[in-house]
Amino acid sequence: MVSQRRYLLKNVYEHEFKDIFGATSVNILARNMVSTLTFRFRRTDVYLRNEWFNYTNWEWDDFKPFGIDYKLNTTIGKDLSVDQLRKDFDAVFLGMGLTGVNSLLVDGEDNNGIDDAVRYIEDIRQAKDLGELPVGRKVIVIGGGMTAIDMAVQIKKLGSEDVTIVYRRGQKEMSASLVEQQNAQNNGVLIKHWSKPVRLITNDNSVCGVEFEYTSVKDGKLVGTGEKYKIDSDMVFRAIGQTFEDDADGLPTLGSGRISVDENYKTSISGIWAGGDCVNEGEDLTVSAVEAGKKAAESIHMELS
Repeated sequence: MVSQRRYLLKNVYEHEFKDIFGATSVNILARNMVSTLTFRFRRTDVYLRNEWFNYTNWEWDDFKPFGIDYKLNTTIGKDLSVDQLRKDFDAVFLGMGLTGVNSLLVDGEDNNGIDDAVRYIEDIRQAKDLGELPVGRKVIVIGGGMTAIDMAVQIKKLGSEDVTIVYRRGQKEMSASLVEQQNAQNNGVLIKHWSKPVRLITNDNSVCGVEFEYTSVKDGKLVGTGEKYKIDSDMVFRAIGQTFEDDADGLPTLGSGRISVDENYKTSISGIWAGGDCVNEGEDLTVSAVEAGKKAAESIHMELS
C-alpha cells in the first residue's frame, strides 16, 4: 500500500475517449489507495456539466475518499512546468492528446470564416446556447476522417444550407468509416473525392469560396491533374489531421512527432509516463486509450510500491 505517495494524471480532453482513458487510470490507482491529483487541461466547469461527463463526474466524487483531487484550466508549460511537476509528484502521467491542427498550406488561412473543426466541435459541446454559435449558409469541411464527418453533420443540424466535405483521395481511403460517411450523406452532406485545396477565395478579409484541384495517383504518389474548380462558401473548416504540440519545456523524448514510450508507457524521463494518441503508438480508439490507461496505472503502482 502506498497511501502517502502522490501521483499526477494530466488529461487533455480534445476527444471524448480521453475521459475514459483518465478515469481508467485514476480508478486503478485509487483502488490501490494512491493519492492522486488530476489536472484538467484547457477546460472549464461548464464543459464538465455536459451530458458526456455526468458519468465521469460521479466517478470523481466516488474517488474523493481515496484522496483524489483535480484542478481545472491548467496548462503544462504555461501555468506550471514539467520540471515542477517532477519535483512535486512521485509520478507524472501525460495524456495530452493531439491538440494541434494541420494547416491547409494555402495563403489566406488567417481570414475570417476559416476555423479548425476540432475547435468548433469543442465550442458546440461547451455552448450554453447553440444559437449563439456562428453558422454559415454554405460550409466546406476539408478532410476525410471522423472529425470531418462530425463537423459536417453537426453544422448541418445547426442550420447550414449547403455542407460539403472535400477529400483529396477516394472513398475507400477515407479514415472515416463507410457507415459514418453514409450517415453524413443521409443528413444532407455532400462528399466530394479526389480534390485538394489550392486557393482560398476571400473578399474584405473574409472567405467566400475555395478553389480546388482534382487529384489522381501517379507512380504511387498523389498529384494534381491541373483541372480546377471552385465552391462558394462563407465558412471553411480544417479537418486534415492533428499534431502533437510540444511547446512545453522538459517534455520526454519524441519519436515521429509524438512522445516515445515503452510497453509499460514509461517515457525517457524517470517518473513520467504517457499514453493515448500523444504517444508514438497511440491510436484514436476508445479501447486503445482504456488499455493504455490500465497498463500505465499498473506500471506506476508497481514501480512505486
